[in-house]
Amino acid sequence: MRVKTDAKRRAILAAAAEVFREHGFAGASVSAVCERVGASKATLYRYFDSKEDLFVTLMLDAALEHFEDIFGALKPSEDLRRALERFGAAFLELGLSEGSLSLRRNAIAEGPRSGLGQELYDRGARVLWSTMADFLGGEMAAGRLRPEDPWTAAMHLRGLLEADLINRALIGARIDDSARSLKAHAVKAVDVFLRAYGQTSNDKSASATPPSTGKVAPTT
Repeated sequence: MRVKTDAKRRAILAAAAEVFREHGFAGASVSAVCERVGASKATLYRYFDSKEDLFVTLMLDAALEHFEDIFGALKPSEDLRRALERFGAAFLELGLSEGSLSLRRNAIAEGPRSGLGQELYDRGARVLWSTMADFLGGEMAAGRLRPEDPWTAAMHLRGLLEADLINRALIGARIDDSARSLKAHAVKAVDVFLRAYGQTSNDKSASATPPSTGKVAPTT
């Protein structure tokens, strides 16, 4: 039964993607999705609470799976600089993918409507970056970073990583999104972050680690 249930859910999401693409959020309706997929409203509502829930799920489903892998790979490490560089390069590569950019553009366009922006944030960015905040909080407790508010530190790291690149990509301006360029960008962002948050009194601190060459070590 689970296979059949998953297949129906995927079919509803696929039909919803077509309807939202053709009519936009405001012009789309649950009835149109049901007609497209050949299901009743009662069936659709067994999977999704509302049109808003359907839209948010559609926006987040594919993207979150890959982002969760990147954030989930964060592990306590004495080589904090390299761990953050590796994370940063992977985060930028995925964040600059067309799927991720499309998600952001839709969130910006539809976010102010009916609380969708808050729901997208609560179920997406806040969940992911809470993982980073927890990781940084652990590094602070271990003495590798200065004790500060972990969430604020996570947001500062995010801002440094996304600086210039994401905003330009969102409006279709040219960027260099080659792997080499993204690694170099991540290295610089992490260097600035650790200059701000590094625990300089600890000889084994992240800030004492010399800057990287830009070649991010592969995950082992």
